[in-house]
Amino acid sequence: MVVLNAGGKHYVVASRNTSGSPVVRDNLGNAVPGRGLSPFVRIATSDQPITSLNGVEIVQANSNASTVSLGPVTGPGQEQERITVRWTTQDGSQSTVNLGPDRKPLQ
Repeated sequence: MVVLNAGGKHYVVASRNTSGSPVVRDNLGNAVPGRGLSPFVRIATSDQPITSLNGVEIVQANSNASTVSLGPVTGPGQEQERITVRWTTQDGSQSTVNLGPDRKPLQ
């Protein structure tokens, strides 16, 4: 999960990249270990700056639910993966959305 700013708008996006650990560069051009962002899915758009972002991944396999840190999920139970994303905008508005394994909002 990350917040991107472009054209006066603010976007919450979720990466669909779950393979490898490519080199990412910081704002000074220094190489830092990290995960590539693209491809990504836009979760929300806001006119207000987004001041906080939180995500929790829930994986249910073999009828047991467990909470794990955000990251790739492979193997049994992947189809039951769900990520709950919460964010707050500068005006204090809070929003929550649940994402499926494809990182798209669940209906």
